[in-house]
Amino acid sequence: HGFFRKLSSISECFVMADRPEVWFHKQFDDVKGRAVLIEIDEDMLESLRKNPWHIKGSAHEAAVLTTENQTFGIRAYQTSNTCLLASMGPSVELFAECNERWVLEPSVAKLEKLEQRLRACEEPEDPAPQPTLDELRFMVQASDGELQSELDRTAIAVRGRWSRMEPSRAEQVTAWVLDCICAMGMSLRDVDAAAVHRGLCERMPHFREPVEVVQMVLRRLALRPGEVNPAEPGTDENTTAVDPPDSSTAAAGDGEPPAKKAKQATTGVELSHEAIRCFAARKVLAQGQGRDGMARHDFVERWTASLPAEVSTDDSAAVLRKVSFTGDKGNLLRVLPPLHSDPAKRAAQLLKIQKFWRTDVMEDLVVDAIPRKGENPVEKPAVLLSRHCRSVLRSVGDKDKDGKPTDTAFYTSKFAGLLR
Repeated sequence: HGFFRKLSSISECFVMADRPEVWFHKQFDDVKGRAVLIEIDEDMLESLRKNPWHIKGSAHEAAVLTTENQTFGIRAYQTSNTCLLASMGPSVELFAECNERWVLEPSVAKLEKLEQRLRACEEPEDPAPQPTLDELRFMVQASDGELQSELDRTAIAVRGRWSRMEPSRAEQVTAWVLDCICAMGMSLRDVDAAAVHRGLCERMPHFREPVEVVQMVLRRLALRPGEVNPAEPGTDENTTAVDPPDSSTAAAGDGEPPAKKAKQATTGVELSHEAIRCFAARKVLAQGQGRDGMARHDFVERWTASLPAEVSTDDSAAVLRKVSFTGDKGNLLRVLPPLHSDPAKRAAQLLKIQKFWRTDVMEDLVVDAIPRKGENPVEKPAVLLSRHCRSVLRSVGDKDKDGKPTDTAFYTSKFAGLLR
């Protein structure tokens, strides 16, 4: 139906003129060899219309197209016949010929250059200058959102220049910041970076970190990370402005929530209880686990004692799924290190940590690294893992409903057991 409708429109185009013509645009030869057809679906088209987009990649790299928050790989296909790009009207105007077709596919951000560039600043003999955000945007094959997320996780900006932040250093400063917040009696709903920095300097004479480090820590713990920004020059970062009450409505507003009684302008940030729970869990496991791991009841006891009073402890199981795994020996817990953002490299990383993973556990650990199309991953975790792992059955003491021993499915390396 669509095909015949298109034929009809083309026919209508020709009957509009007494002498329909097909002619070449004057710049047709100028764009020869430089025009391509880009094939995208409706969702991608809508995304490209709403967000600015760029194509990134050097002569030695596969190019990617980036929007504000997503990266697309570009797969090029040579067409068997020449395609002509035409404008339909009273006559047909030919603008360009295309011999190549591009297909855009949701892809993983390529962040290797970011780490290489930041490490180059640490070279002892000839260190490179610390890059600005604009320099990194031009260099790294990732969307602005993905790049900023990785910078918040692994780096720090001081006076607009970015440098690498060692994980151990970040963990230590995070612990100091949370201890300082509790000692100062601050509410987790309104934490001010400058006030915390002053508190750390007063309580710890050896503390020499700039305020940007505290801002970086709060950004990682924030419920809404975009709220954590440096204060504008000339402002008092502790000032809270409250509108004066309206006498005509003061009595009527007594039963309304505080947010409706007054508007508060503050530079404070609300911290995520979930982020604090996960940080505390990683810290307890890293410090308390033995060679084979840590008993669950021992973990829960220490973890509960380490949390601020405002943070509840009723979801330890959910926290453990994010920060720990069960080792090969019994049910002892072991801390899970930071995982790679690329799903294939994450799978390889997990297999280095442990030889065998229950299929459901490993699929849960890789699913958030798979590129998404809308709300859903572009492929199922089991499909991705089948390219990098093999599935085996192992007896781990599980029993069926009749009490009979059953085998459990595990993922392992495709080469495990084959090179003996």
